[in-house]
Amino acid sequence: MCVQYWPPNKEKEEIYGDMHITIQSEEELANFHIRTFRLFKLNKDNVVAEERFLLQFHYTEWHSHTCPFSNAILEFRRRVRAVVGTIIKANSRIGPMLVHCNDGGGRSGVYLAIDANMELAEEEDSFHVFGYLKKLRQSRKGLIENVDQYKFVYDTLEEFIICGNSWFPVKELSQRLKEKSLKDPLTKMNSYQREYAQICKQTPRFTIGDCAGGHRGDNREKNRDVLCVPPDNFRPYLSSFQGNSFTDYINAVFVDGYTKPREYIVTEWPLQKTCGEFWSLVYDHECAAVVVLCQPPHNSQQYPAFWPEGRHSKKYGPVFTIDHISHQHYSNIKSWIFRINKKVISLTELMAGVKAPPRTVQLFQLTCWPMGHKVPTSTNSLVELMNMVERWRQKTDYGPVCVVSPDGRSRAGVYCAANACIEQVIQHGEVDVFQAVKTVRRHRPQLVDNMTEYKYCYDLVLHYVLHYLNKDLKEKKFIEFGRGKSIPLTPEYSNSELSKELSNAGRVIVEKNIRKLQKGESYDHCQSFDDKKFVIDKNGRICERKKKGRLYSLGGNDPPKRCTRGRLDRLKTVGTFDITNEISRLSQKTMNLNERIISTQLFAQTIDETATTTTSVGSSVGLSVGFVPFVAAAATAGLAGPSGTTVMLPTDATACPPSSSGLGKQSAET
Repeated sequence: MCVQYWPPNKEKEEIYGDMHITIQSEEELANFHIRTFRLFKLNKDNVVAEERFLLQFHYTEWHSHTCPFSNAILEFRRRVRAVVGTIIKANSRIGPMLVHCNDGGGRSGVYLAIDANMELAEEEDSFHVFGYLKKLRQSRKGLIENVDQYKFVYDTLEEFIICGNSWFPVKELSQRLKEKSLKDPLTKMNSYQREYAQICKQTPRFTIGDCAGGHRGDNREKNRDVLCVPPDNFRPYLSSFQGNSFTDYINAVFVDGYTKPREYIVTEWPLQKTCGEFWSLVYDHECAAVVVLCQPPHNSQQYPAFWPEGRHSKKYGPVFTIDHISHQHYSNIKSWIFRINKKVISLTELMAGVKAPPRTVQLFQLTCWPMGHKVPTSTNSLVELMNMVERWRQKTDYGPVCVVSPDGRSRAGVYCAANACIEQVIQHGEVDVFQAVKTVRRHRPQLVDNMTEYKYCYDLVLHYVLHYLNKDLKEKKFIEFGRGKSIPLTPEYSNSELSKELSNAGRVIVEKNIRKLQKGESYDHCQSFDDKKFVIDKNGRICERKKKGRLYSLGGNDPPKRCTRGRLDRLKTVGTFDITNEISRLSQKTMNLNERIISTQLFAQTIDETATTTTSVGSSVGLSVGFVPFVAAAATAGLAGPSGTTVMLPTDATACPPSSSGLGKQSAET
């Protein structure tokens, strides 16, 4: 039997003999936790006589006699090595690593073999898995206990060689995206295409036996597409009893986030006969929010409405009744708050006195993603939707997010992968879209199923960094607020005050306020302009919007035809600057204003891939994040005496309870 040897939370303290143990900090990621322990002894006067600090890396998603996912183990190993150093020297003051699992056997041996062979590859550019296994078995029997684990070592090392390090610091985002867009002269492919091709090669394949529940006779009609059925090991099971004709099946699948496992539940738009199962899914798994990424035609037979459209309650199935509490609609985003009431009809539950308390959920619908389009018409609206969901989850218990797409495959993968990337940017100042998409496709290979969606994940991260991440790239300072907290969300001004569209695809750059450019020096021909109706392009032309409140794409989702008038053919030119005499002064004022928003390097690359001496100003909405970047050696600095590191693989009996900290809480320093 395994017994937890550290305190359950930061407020409590464990005492073993004369040794006192407390938790100084804790960071939760999807597959592992990182904790800092303080070990100290007291003298006769109850004064600390000696203390040390110990780091624990606790892998939580590796069950006994099984194999985890290779990319998760590689990420775990990278975090460990980032703290303890690439190689622990024999004469170092840092003590050795202690590696253990529940029995000190199979899983410990797998990690040791992977770590040692990766270290050997870094030193001598070679692997020796068989030789190291023999050495392990000589030291302790039972390390790497079966053939599957032995094969997993080879698979993980193969992925390490093929994929390499796909992450990079956020300060390099501009340069990396520019390099990724360049085509190789031999293969005629750019980095985006090569990465996505590699992801497709490493996509897991599930058999009909793996998805047996969805292929049962009484469940087949609950699927929109029998080729997109969830594996039984990764699907949410329904527990609410709704009658003898109902089963525990719904076409849905768990998807891991960056900080929490099973953070998302991806499902398809319910059929007429499965609306009761959908609300059972939301109720049984205590979903905090429902995100709908499409807007089918009204009164559609193919996509029936599954929430009350008015203020009256509506019943779905024999058990669930949905009450309308409130609603708020913004430009491109609609939201409702519902109360889910469940009626207990099971005789066993009635006799046992089981009660079903009502639960509250908020439903968000993105209305700017037309049916048949691969990406939405407004990138900013999708990013703002993500922030609205996170702010709502901060008020609740951070339950899973149910993501609804028309077919359960398109769109949902983009939402989950981009959200994970944004959390990685906030927590650690890193960008790794490649691994985020691989993680999303673990349980449903059909997610992010085309090159357009994969590229759009990069665009979403870039948009967030430019418009929502208030940062100083040189010093890596993050302002002290929660994710998206400073953005105004009143319906009257929800769109006019948001950041305007700007992405690497070449969208139009607009001003939030033209008068900022006139500060200190006036331009007579600009004084009468309304700043909400006009934009300035990079060539100095002043253009009027054809339709108020709409952002016009210039090479993104629906690019206009090229013509002799230039790229702004969707805007009407109403004036121009004297390029010769005035544009240099305007450009200088623009750059001065821009330096207070984002770094010059990151801003200049996204305006246009070709070099230009004239820069336009994108609107600035400050979003503070309140997280400290991951500093590898911070925990080991300033230790009193030799310190050690514990690499803990999961134990079966005592898994550490998940932390309730979320995006809105301060991350643990490691």
